[in-house]
Amino acid sequence: MEVSAVQSGRRIELEAKIKSLEEEKTKLQSEIVNIKEMLATASLEKKAKDLETEVTQLKAVKSNLENQNQGKPASDNSKQPTTIQTAQQVKQSGTIQPVRYGTYSKLSLS
Repeated sequence: MEVSAVQSGRRIELEAKIKSLEEEKTKLQSEIVNIKEMLATASLEKKAKDLETEVTQLKAVKSNLENQNQGKPASDNSKQPTTIQTAQQVKQSGTIQPVRYGTYSKLSLS
């Protein structure tokens, strides 16, 4: 009898432990899903903010180019100067845009 009672007690104890662990597992899985959603949202918010900054910079460049173009004949459009980024623009965008210079085809290569 004693062995049967011990086995029965052990079985009840193990079933309770299994139930508790399954509940904790379900809770942790739910929390993981919520955390992943938060991270994805934060990533999207950062991307949206970066794009907003970039769009604002592009609008400023466009406005500057339009202001420079006012009062000039239409034939001068191809000779617009290259825009050089300021240190603050580079810091905000996180990238440096290349500056294009003219080519010197008459220089000798020797």
